[in-house]
Amino acid sequence: MMKFDPYLNVDPGTMSPFQPRRGFVTDDGAETDLDLGHYERSPTRRFPRDNNLTTGRIYEQIISRNAAATT
Repeated sequence: MMKFDPYLNVDPGTMSPFQPRRGFVTDDGAETDLDLGHYERSPTRRFPRDNNLTTGRIYEQIISRNAAATT
């Protein structure tokens, strides 16, 4: 189960305080969108940080790889 969010933030925990957003914290401490918490309500499933991906996190990984490749 994967949750993909179009946020340019690395995680919903860094969203603007002016945007009312409710978050969900996974067992491994990741701040995610509340939707992932709704999916996790099944008592047999736990979703770690890697089950929530944002556009910002993808951009961060690409920028890091390009910076490492140019040095």
